[in-house]
Amino acid sequence: MAAEQEHDVAAANVAHKMRVPIWEVHANVGDAPRRAVPVPGGDDVTPDIVAFEKHTGRLAAIAAVETASTLSAGASEWKLFQLLAPKFFLYVPEECLEEATRLCRRHGIPLASLRVYYYNSRNQFITERGWRAQKRKAAS
Repeated sequence: MAAEQEHDVAAANVAHKMRVPIWEVHANVGDAPRRAVPVPGGDDVTPDIVAFEKHTGRLAAIAAVETASTLSAGASEWKLFQLLAPKFFLYVPEECLEEATRLCRRHGIPLASLRVYYYNSRNQFITERGWRAQKRKAAS
C-alpha cells in the first residue's frame, strides 16, 4: 500500500471510531472536501481529522493520524494543533508507541493525548489510549 493511501485509510478508520454524539467528525482524506481550521494571524491548517460541535459549529477537537513513515515529520504540527483546539488527539501505529512517546515529551504534548491504532487477529481496526497499550504490552 502506498504511504499516502496507508495514511488516508488509517485517518478514515480513526475518524469512524471517534463517536461522540455531539460532534460532527470529518476526515481530511482522499478527494473528500477539506475542513480547515483558522490559525490566528496565519494561514488555515487542514488537520487529518477535525471535530465540530453539532449545535454550535465550534471546533471541538483535532486529531493527527501518523503512520510509521510520517511520524517524525508530523511532529512539527502537533503543538499548533494542541493550541488550536479544546482537545487534541494523536494516533500512531502501535509499533511506533515508544518513538511517539519520546516525540510527545520533546514537543510538550501531554501523553494523555496519545492513542494507538492496530488491526487485531480478526482484522478489526482498534484504537486505544497509549498508556493502556503500554500496560497491555507489558503484561504479555
